[in-house]
Amino acid sequence: MNTLRTAPVLALLSSLSLGLTESVSAQEFPGNNPVVVAEAATGRMLGLGGRITWMQRPLDDPRIWLDGHLFLQPLPRLFLEGGWGKASQSLRGTGSDTTFSETRWDLTLGVVLLTGSATGYVPFLWRNVSQRHSRLGDADWSEMGTGVGALVPIRDWLSLQSETMWVTALHAHPDISIGEGGESEESHLEWSFSFLIFVK
Repeated sequence: MNTLRTAPVLALLSSLSLGLTESVSAQEFPGNNPVVVAEAATGRMLGLGGRITWMQRPLDDPRIWLDGHLFLQPLPRLFLEGGWGKASQSLRGTGSDTTFSETRWDLTLGVVLLTGSATGYVPFLWRNVSQRHSRLGDADWSEMGTGVGALVPIRDWLSLQSETMWVTALHAHPDISIGEGGESEESHLEWSFSFLIFVK
C-alpha cells in the first residue's frame, strides 16, 4: 500500500529532476545547442579569415583564386565583406623573363534574409581587377555581381561561409590572361568557400 501511494510522488520527483538536468546542461554547454551557437555568432561583429574561389567563364578553363577575407556586421540584417588577393608568375624563355601578376580587391554588401542555425543572405559585389605584364602592358577593370550566400556557425568564434555569384565586367576591357590583343566583357560564375575567425 505504501509503495502504491509513494509511486506517483517518486515519478513526479524524477520528472522534475530530469527537466532540471536538461536545463542545466543546455546552459553550461551551449556548444551542444546549434541555436545557442547561432545566436552567439550573430552577436559577433568583426571576423578575419581566408577564402578560396572557383571561377568559370563560358569558354575558359576554371580558375582557382585565394585571398584574405574581412567580415564586418554593424547591423543584424546588413554586413560588409572585403577581400584582397594577388597572384603572380614568371615565365622563362629564350629571351628575357616574362612576369605577369593579377591583383584584385572587392567589397560586398550582404542583406540577410534568413536567420536560424545558419544565416542566408544575398550578396552584392563590386570588384577591381588589375593586371601587370612585363611585355604586354597593364589592364584594369571593374566587375559587379550578385547571388546567394550562407554563413554557418561552428563555434561562437568560428564560422564557415559559402557564396555562389554571377559576376560581370562593367565594360569591355583588355585581358592579358587571354593573350596579346585580347579583350573580354564576359560574365562568369563564381563559387567561394571561406572560414572566419571572429575577434569581436
